[in-house]
Amino acid sequence: MVNLLVCALTNIFRVYLIRRFIKIFCFEKTVSKYKEIIGYSTFFIITTALYWTFQNVWLNLMVNISGMMILVSMYTKELRKIFFVSFASYIIHMGCDAIMVMIFVEYQPGRIFNQLYEVITDCMILVCVVLTESVVDRQNDEGVIINIPLLFIPLTSIIVLSFLIKDTGYTDYSIIIASMGILIMNFWVFYLYNLLKNNFFRRIENDRLKQKIQVYSKQIDFLLQGEEKINLLKHDMRHHITELNIMVEKNQTLELKKYLQKMTDFISSTQKETISSGNKETDCLLNYLLEKAKQKLKIVKTTVILPEGIKHSFDLNIIVGNLLENAIEAAEISKEKYLELFLKYEKGVLKLKICNSFSGNLKIGEKGLMTSKKNQENHGIGMSSVKKIVEKHKGILKYSVENDCFEVQTILYLQEDIN
Repeated sequence: MVNLLVCALTNIFRVYLIRRFIKIFCFEKTVSKYKEIIGYSTFFIITTALYWTFQNVWLNLMVNISGMMILVSMYTKELRKIFFVSFASYIIHMGCDAIMVMIFVEYQPGRIFNQLYEVITDCMILVCVVLTESVVDRQNDEGVIINIPLLFIPLTSIIVLSFLIKDTGYTDYSIIIASMGILIMNFWVFYLYNLLKNNFFRRIENDRLKQKIQVYSKQIDFLLQGEEKINLLKHDMRHHITELNIMVEKNQTLELKKYLQKMTDFISSTQKETISSGNKETDCLLNYLLEKAKQKLKIVKTTVILPEGIKHSFDLNIIVGNLLENAIEAAEISKEKYLELFLKYEKGVLKLKICNSFSGNLKIGEKGLMTSKKNQENHGIGMSSVKKIVEKHKGILKYSVENDCFEVQTILYLQEDIN
């Protein structure tokens, strides 16, 4: 009875690990909690009952693999992914089972061994799942890799459990309670870590959305200001036309030019947009950041030459947004308060150069720019995103310091990204 209880508890933990492994590769689709509870509960009941009743290796293999395939199919209908995730998950479980048996158990076919050893197997599987998450997170550019020291928890648990369980009886309840406690501790540590990691990503996403809202809000202000002045001009147009006709009849050429110039200046004064390349998303971002730069800095120079058909505006905005925001912050605390932006697309090559004054605390190490900001974590995430996008487009990113001016240059090859 004790072995059955332990078997059920360890299998619950395995089902949790199976779900976690599936979500590594099938994160695109969100499945309702109700459907997940039914699916994983059914899988748990069937696998536990068949394992305990028949103790047949081949039956367990078929039931586990087919069950995993059904679980994966809840998240994706792609057959290749269903087969890959199901077999990969089962191979990890089977491999950890085999390692545990070879090291700790004198296994004999048909004989039920002490189920507390399954806790060790679960800890081994947890290590494999965590390592898989780390590799896949890096490939998917998620920005944060699992904190490797956390792996010492399941690894230490394996060592402790091996000493606790070895040569103990089946009915030693203190060993059972300790083993279950270790299993639950591993579950909660990694479950809470996942919650913290997800909250961290949500916070970053919220910050990005707030910035995006500010950008579009600023752009709307530009449009509304311009529209308001144009409406005023339309309203007074009859009077302007009358005045112009009088000047024409009197042949007052000089006065006519001055009057037209005043009208031009009136319209121009409404147009605060610095950049108008035709790429709405990029223009919005640049106008927002450059408007902020003009409020904080003494000298702001810009040269932006972009065609209207750049498709990868999202990637471009990440690079421009991060680098320009860093440059504005650095220039703001300097004496010169100087910023220069050069952005141009020509013959399949996008060139970006940002030059800004700085306070003298700047350091460039082997891994690139080393920040002096207090919030170094967010800076690292932003620069990491920039580097990954530059690598994605086979580009170049380099820093230099000349005449008390920090300069960052980026080259992206976007030959196929123009309509």
